[in-house]
Amino acid sequence: MNEIYFVIMVVALLVILILLWLMYKKISGTNQVNLKDELDRVDRSFRDELSRNRDEIG
Repeated sequence: MNEIYFVIMVVALLVILILLWLMYKKISGTNQVNLKDELDRVDRSFRDELSRNRDEIG
């Protein structure tokens, strides 16, 4: 009976490790250029909003 529990735990551990590896692979596979483009877009948006606020005040 203990052998069955051991096998179940080993299989569960393998499934968890495979899922974690797949998640890591998906995360590390994201394109760095897309992140840079997104940050540039947010920066431009922030600067535009800041400029509009200055124009309204001044």
